[in-house]
Amino acid sequence: APALKVGAMFGFGLGSLLAYILPGTQPGLFALVCAGAVLAGTWKIPLTAAILLCEIINNYEVILPLLFSAVFAVFVVERMTELHTFNPVDDKYSGREE
Repeated sequence: APALKVGAMFGFGLGSLLAYILPGTQPGLFALVCAGAVLAGTWKIPLTAAILLCEIINNYEVILPLLFSAVFAVFVVERMTELHTFNPVDDKYSGREE
């Protein structure tokens, strides 16, 4: 639930800013898509996050933006953890020689 709330707040803020710049933009859609992306990136479950949010709002017309943002979020998280992983048990950092 916190991941959904944080994602929705960030998305609504971004959507509100874009609605101020570009009238006609729907901040609620940005909130929904960002909530799905944060949930998917946090737990690495893109399909489940997209379907869960479609079930919550009872509307499957937004499944494609949700899936795209969820898959992209998981991709970014995977790349970030792959590049910046620190394992304190690894022998290279422990000071022990083999």
